Amino acid sequence: MAHRALRRATMLAAVLLTATAFAAPAHAADDTGTIAGRLTSSTGAAVANAGVEVYNEETNYNGYTSTGDDGSYTLANLAPGDYSVAFNAEGHPRQYFDNKFDLWEADLVTVAAGGTTTVDEDLAATGTLTGRLLRADGSPLAFEPVVAEAEDGTESNALTDGDGAFSLAVLPGNHRVGFSPIEGSEQRQWVPGSIDRAGARLFTVVGDQTVEVTDTALATGSVTGRVTTPAGEPATNMRVALDTATGDYTWLSARTGANGQYTIAPALIGSYVVSFTDNEFSATQYHRRTLRADQADPVAVTAGAATRVNERLLDTGGLRVTAVDAVTGAPVLRFCVDRCTTTGTIELTGLTADSHEFAANTPGGTHFSRAFTATVREGRTTEVTLRLKPAAQITTTVVDAATSRPLANVCVIAYKAKQVRLWDGFNVCSNSQGKITIGELTNGNYRLFAAPQSTTYGRQWVGATGGTGDERQAAVVPATLGAVATAPQIRIDPAGAIAGTVTDAETGAPIEGARVALFTQSPGLGASEVETDAQGHYQVDGLGPYPWPLKFSSFGSALAWTGGAASRYTATPTVVTAGSTATADIALRDGVLVTGTIRLSDGGAVDGGFVDVRTADSGDFAGSNWPENGQFSIRVLPGQRIYFSYSVYAGDREYRVERVPGDPVRVPAGGLTTEIVVLTA
Repeated sequence: MAHRALRRATMLAAVLLTATAFAAPAHAADDTGTIAGRLTSSTGAAVANAGVEVYNEETNYNGYTSTGDDGSYTLANLAPGDYSVAFNAEGHPRQYFDNKFDLWEADLVTVAAGGTTTVDEDLAATGTLTGRLLRADGSPLAFEPVVAEAEDGTESNALTDGDGAFSLAVLPGNHRVGFSPIEGSEQRQWVPGSIDRAGARLFTVVGDQTVEVTDTALATGSVTGRVTTPAGEPATNMRVALDTATGDYTWLSARTGANGQYTIAPALIGSYVVSFTDNEFSATQYHRRTLRADQADPVAVTAGAATRVNERLLDTGGLRVTAVDAVTGAPVLRFCVDRCTTTGTIELTGLTADSHEFAANTPGGTHFSRAFTATVREGRTTEVTLRLKPAAQITTTVVDAATSRPLANVCVIAYKAKQVRLWDGFNVCSNSQGKITIGELTNGNYRLFAAPQSTTYGRQWVGATGGTGDERQAAVVPATLGAVATAPQIRIDPAGAIAGTVTDAETGAPIEGARVALFTQSPGLGASEVETDAQGHYQVDGLGPYPWPLKFSSFGSALAWTGGAASRYTATPTVVTAGSTATADIALRDGVLVTGTIRLSDGGAVDGGFVDVRTADSGDFAGSNWPENGQFSIRVLPGQRIYFSYSVYAGDREYRVERVPGDPVRVPAGGLTTEIVVLTA
């Protein structure tokens, strides 16, 4: 099993750390621990006077020390927990344990109370970029910053010395070299002689080798001009900026004065795009009188000269939006576009002359939301009439089951059959009178799931006379476009919980990081799930006092439901009692592999996305995988009936199918192989 292999690797690392640990000093506090070790170079030599820092799992700084002459260090009085360790050696890129160069990729080190964990680190082999930089007049470029930028964006920095010489230790790979030749300016020049990163040469660096880099600073010029309003008046306090033609930020900017004039100096010679911005909320205008950077006229800065760039700002326009029902043609009085109205008309003013994208919606979801594009013209008001498609709505009230008191902040989701998914936030919750209306629904039958946001009350499927933990026992509410359906009153009961342990069926070992939830979720959604701790323990709170099935999943295991079932409908539910915690343990199995290929019907290849196995009776996800080279492999429990869905892309096109055509198939004991063809026509 894949997760057992990962766990074995983790256990081995823990054994190695324990084997090299030494006893904490007698004065160490019993409730804290220590990280100690030795830092050496790639050749094994001690690295002295290097900084050592530790960060907890939230990446908060927790301590600092430096290495001694023999490379050793000690960081004491650390609270028990997991830490990242960083090493800062002179002339070497910042490095994290174990041989990582990004804090987010660092291996975590566990500190235990009263103990010492040893973390030794060998610095990665580096190469050297060295050379000499000159000013435009041939004199040394002294004491100015130099940067080496790797292809992944990682930077290494240094300063030139009094003779313009520099030396940068960098990791092996390809690097661009830039420097700041103008004193007091952050504008970079890229070697050789380019103001644009795209024009930089890539220097290939090999470990323990030196690459020579030399360059001479470009000459400088300036840009000056005047900015005026559409009426020809001075435009004051406008930000004017120079950026390269490919969009590189140069840090070159100025503000217009009371007469609308500005000057940006000095600037390295080259071709620039000039932009004009009133404030952070306004649109950016580019020279000459366009709102698109790719349509801007390039501006050339030449040596010793002032390039004049004047700009008249584009006039603004307006938009008058009305809405009508797409079926009846009747006015829709209550709708929102940027702001809301009850009169059927919204006027937007002060818009730049350009095409703008907007979104329209209706309070309560009486009609389906829609996006639209409108072109605004200078000095004019553009009329737009939106045709909004009527939606179905469901309304009800939420009360305390015991007292019938209205309950606020109870969120409700309406599900159609085989579309139950773990939620990623809520859109509709009850108001202070307990009233709730769910809108923007299509025709069909719905069941309601209620999730109180107070820990006092429990979640439920809404039944005809009370709550249930079984979707199939929930009341069915028919919804019709253009109409409002009334659902049964939602009667909320006090909450209980389910807790237990997740183990490996083969080894009996606890599984850390297993995910537990009421429902499955679409792959890549990222909705919140409960995760098991290092002992495999979990607890799901906020459940109504009914029998509940739970979903359990872990990398390398087949997804299972309470009792080891393959389906939410065949699970053995756990009975929850209000104010108590019920127990539900599970041992996850390997299952069998469902493998296959996915390809485009026109012969093209799929670039990425997800292929899903779905349980036939409930529509839940039984497993998902992203295809690599058109191949996918998903672990599932055998014996269940399944079908497939996918959400994949090829180039800039996305293909999504909720159910691949064909009858459900039963997964045999030996697994299943299939082929999926994505229709492109």
